Amino acid sequence: MARAVYHVPLGITLLLWKEDLGHPDIPGLWDIVHAEKYEPGRLFCADPHQGGVACPGRMYLREQPVPGGGVIRQAVHVHEGTPGHIAAQESDKHKALKEHMATAAEQAGLPVDVESRAPSGRTRTDVRITGLGGYILGAEAQISKLTAETVRRRSKIARADGITPLWVTNDPTHQLIHRAPWARIADMPWQTYRTDTELVVRGGVYRIELERCERRAGLCPDRGSGRCGGWHHDFRLATGVYLDSLIVGVAARAMVDVQDGKNVRWVSLADRDRYYNLIGGPPSPAETEKSAETSGDAPTVFDDDPHTLACTYRQNGDVRSPTARPRDTAAPSPIRPRATGSPQVRVSSVLDGTPRAVADIARQSGVNWLGDTIRILSRLAGQGRAHRASDGLWTST
Repeated sequence: MARAVYHVPLGITLLLWKEDLGHPDIPGLWDIVHAEKYEPGRLFCADPHQGGVACPGRMYLREQPVPGGGVIRQAVHVHEGTPGHIAAQESDKHKALKEHMATAAEQAGLPVDVESRAPSGRTRTDVRITGLGGYILGAEAQISKLTAETVRRRSKIARADGITPLWVTNDPTHQLIHRAPWARIADMPWQTYRTDTELVVRGGVYRIELERCERRAGLCPDRGSGRCGGWHHDFRLATGVYLDSLIVGVAARAMVDVQDGKNVRWVSLADRDRYYNLIGGPPSPAETEKSAETSGDAPTVFDDDPHTLACTYRQNGDVRSPTARPRDTAAPSPIRPRATGSPQVRVSSVLDGTPRAVADIARQSGVNWLGDTIRILSRLAGQGRAHRASDGLWTST
C-alpha cells in the first residue's frame, strides 16, 4: 500500500493525499487514473526500492473507507490469492460481465463499442451501446468499490458527454446503489456471467403504483393525518426482469431513469409519465442536483502532511475498512438460458410503455427483433411514414 505512486504511461508521480494529486495543471486527473483498468507495470511505488523489497509494479488505485468516516486514496499492491485484492478471479468477473452486456446488445442488433473513451477524455465506458434515435447507453460492470462521490461525479461527466450511465454491480453494499442509474445482479462465479444465461436483476428496476389516498392503509403521507382526496405513489421492486431485457429496454427508450428525492431508479416510460403527471412534471436540473447532495456520504480526506515514499510491498497496512451495510435487500436470483440463434429480446418485451405508434409500426411491418425495428424505423422515416422527435422517440406520420 502506498500514498505516492509513479504512473508510467503519464510519466508523473501521483501524490494521493493531495486533491489534485500534485498536478493542478491536469484537471480531473484522479477520475482519469482511477477509471483505468488494472494492468501490471502501469503503477510503481514512488521510490520502488525503499522498504527492503523491490516494488513489482502490480498495483491498483482505490478509495478506502476509514473508521470515523471519510475515505482516503490508496495505491495497493496486488498479492495473488489475497482476499480483497484485485486477483485474477475479480478481473475475470469484470471481463465476463462486460462481455455478457455487450453480447446482449449485439444479439439485439445494437451497435456496441467496448472500452470506449468519452469525448471529454475523462472517462472510459465499459460497453457503449447505441439505441433508438442515436440514444447512447453506457453500461458499466462495477465489481470493485467506488465512493458515492466518485459515482456521482463520473455519472455527471457521462451525461455531459451525452451518455446515460447504467451501473451494474453484484454487491448489495455498493455505494452506487440508488445514487445513479443502477442494477444489481447476484454475485456468481465469473464462468456463469460468461455462459449463455440471462441474469435476473435483483435491484434497481421498479414499477410505480398510484393509489387514491382514501384507499391506502394508514394516514395521508403528505399531511401526516386524515385523507387528502388525492393520489399517492409507491415504488415497488419489479420482479422477473433480466439484465439482457433491461439493457435493450433502456436502449429502446422503453425504460428510463427517474430520481425521487435522493433515490435513482429505472422504471418504464409509461410509469415515468404517470409519475410526472402526478407531481406536476419532471424536477428541474437544480432540484435534481440538490436532491443528490447527501450529507451522509463519506468525504474524501486530503491533507498537506508529507507521507513516506517507501515501497510497502509485502507489509501489512494499518487501515481497515469499517463493515459495510447493505444498501439493497437480497432477492431470489434465478437464471435462465438465453435463446439460441437470433437475438433473443423481442420487440414486445421492450416496447411496453413506448408510444403505441412505435409498436404499431414494428408489428404491422412484421418485425420481431429490436435490431430490425431500428432498421425498419429508419427506412420508414426516409419514406415519410415515421418521425423521430427531439427526445429520440419515434411516432408514425
